[in-house]
Order: sequence, then structure tokens, then C-alpha cells
Amino acid sequence: MMKLDENQRILPEAAKAASRELRRVFVTGGSGFIGRRLIAFLRERSIAVVALARSEQSARKVDLPGVEVCKSDLHDIDAMARGMRGCDAIIHAGAYLPDWDMKAAMRENVHGSVNVATAARRAGVNRIVYVSGIGVTIGDGPVVLADERRPRGRPVGVLCGSRVHSEAAMLKENGRGLEVVVVRFPYVWGPGETLTRGMGDRIRKGGFRWIAGARHPITIVHVDSAAEGLILAAQRGRGGQIYWITDGQHVQLRGFIEAHLRRAGVTSPKEEVSFRRAKFFADTMAFLWGMAGSRKPPPITPTIVRFLGQEITVVDDKARLELGWVPRKRWPDESLEPHLSPS
Repeated sequence: MMKLDENQRILPEAAKAASRELRRVFVTGGSGFIGRRLIAFLRERSIAVVALARSEQSARKVDLPGVEVCKSDLHDIDAMARGMRGCDAIIHAGAYLPDWDMKAAMRENVHGSVNVATAARRAGVNRIVYVSGIGVTIGDGPVVLADERRPRGRPVGVLCGSRVHSEAAMLKENGRGLEVVVVRFPYVWGPGETLTRGMGDRIRKGGFRWIAGARHPITIVHVDSAAEGLILAAQRGRGGQIYWITDGQHVQLRGFIEAHLRRAGVTSPKEEVSFRRAKFFADTMAFLWGMAGSRKPPPITPTIVRFLGQEITVVDDKARLELGWVPRKRWPDESLEPHLSPS
């Protein structure tokens, strides 16, 4: 169980008393997996939403009753500021997710996020909830029952590297006329998830190997729980703080993915590769693809190896104490839970 000092020991009742009212929220990434559920949850609470849309396709996805569409991107500060005016908070869930092209990743994930902060100050909105995740922790080896005090890992790979820098940059914005609250998610599951769908496509093409057998534990969170956690952070989170939001469950990675594959009618492969060999291949391919100036990522990247080849378990005690966090859902197949206490 996480040990908290007296400054951190805030009970849910105190958090509720300090809760801010949300009447209007600006959302980035609203057309994405988590963003769509977030908008739905906000509207269920009669909270007006302004959703940033960077393309016509994204605009169509967020053009819903009670949602105002702000057609812009993360680099048009004036347009974002106009959309943010009158909002009580900003939930920044938008991100560049391809695990390739570091220049693009840094532009969107780091500079784009700082632009959100600049626009917020210009609009007079002083609270930002920034969405982060397990990618900021995995550069230094397995993550075992970690809490928010574990330092960010080395910036390994494109996606994880840019997210490490992005989270650090956003926390630096805290106190500069802003309260920045960071919410981290582990593996997110639920309707619309894309992780295992992408893996299914790769398995069908052949060549997939389970890294280190993939029988290690991971922590998970349902997309509905993720959306709920973001709203609680906007209402009750402390500026400059990080909160893990999870289901309070640890499951075996391989069993978790195979359950999704079965639903998709995909037969799980039996082939395996050691972590050391997978890491060698990924590092070598990343170097060679980069030297060649390839616009397409290699078949395996340093980020993928660390996402799928090592334990990543975290605890959410701080969110339960300070935000009054209670998970909405649990993974239904308890047989996947390893012999591991969730706290």
C-alpha cells in the first residue's frame, strides 16, 4: 500500500468539498478512443463541451448535441483561445500516437501541448487536465506496482520519448497562471480499443512473436473509468500533481490480448522471442530505418518491445484518496488475474 505524507493525506470528503463546478469544458482528442467516451460522460452530466477538431473527419465525429466544434489544430493558438473562452477547464487528450517520425511527435506532443497551455492563459482558463500514460514510465525496465513517485523513464522510442518530454513540459506550465493536473492511464480496454485490433492485423499477416512469453502482469483500466477519472481530476485534482487511474486490477498480458483476439476470430500464435533478442532487433531496425529516412516505421520498435515485453503494474491509491476515485468496471475474466495483490 502506498505510504502518503500528511500533505497528501486528503480524504474523499475533503476533495468533494473542494470540487469545482464544471459547466463548460474544452476537449482535445475528442474524436479518439478515450475522447469520445469523455464527451459522452460530460454531456450526460449536462456539461457543455467545446471539442477541438483538426480535420473534417474528426469534426463529424464530435459534432453532437451539446458539443461546439472548434475547427483548429494544436498550433493555432488564437483559434484555440477563442474556443476556450468561457470554459471552466481544459482536458487535453489529443496526442500524436504513431510510433515513428520523432520530429512530428515532438511537434504535436510537446510543442502542441505547450500551445494548449499558452492558449489557456490567453483565454483566462486556469485549469488543464493533461492525459498521460504508461509510456512515460517504461524506459528504465519493468514497472512493478509503481505509484506517482516513480520518476519518468528514459525517453525510449518515438512515442514514449515524445510523451516523456510532453508530460515534463506540461508540469513546468503549472504555476505559470495555470493549474496543470496530470492523469496517467495504464492499458485501456473497452469498446473501440485499437491495441489488440492492430495486433490482430499483424498476426494475420504472420511473423508475430510473443515477447518473453508475455505471461507477465499488466494493469488495466476500462475506457469508461478513464473518462470518469478525467472528470474527477478536472473537478478535484491538485495542480502540479500526477494521478494514476486504473481498474485496480492486474491481469496477465498474454491472456488479456488473447481474449480480445478470440472475440475477433483471430488464432493466437504460439511462437515466442526473448526480450533481449526482441530489443536488439527493434533497436537495430529503428537505427537502420532512421538512417534510410524511411517514412514508415519498422515492423517492431523499441516502444513496442517495452510495452509488450515487461511487467507494467501501477497503483491508484492517490486518486482514491484525493479524488474519491472508485473504478467503474472490472475485467470480467478473473482467471487472467495473476497471483498478485492489487495494492
